[in-house]
Amino acid sequence: MTAYILASYNISAILGSYFTDSIIGKLGRRYSILLGMLSEGTGYMLFGINAYVEHKPTYIALAIGARFV
Repeated sequence: MTAYILASYNISAILGSYFTDSIIGKLGRRYSILLGMLSEGTGYMLFGINAYVEHKPTYIALAIGARFV
């Protein structure tokens, strides 16, 4: 399960790289960086919430989702 959680980041990076050019073109560099910082902060907050989850399948799904963000 640890490998799936860690691999989900690489999968999201591959999928997100297709949209990066259009996002930068529409929003500009500054707002694209701010959007990236916001999404990374959201992912870290989800990891923090994940510490309180005791149900194992929910924990794994939330960890993969947080890593994907």
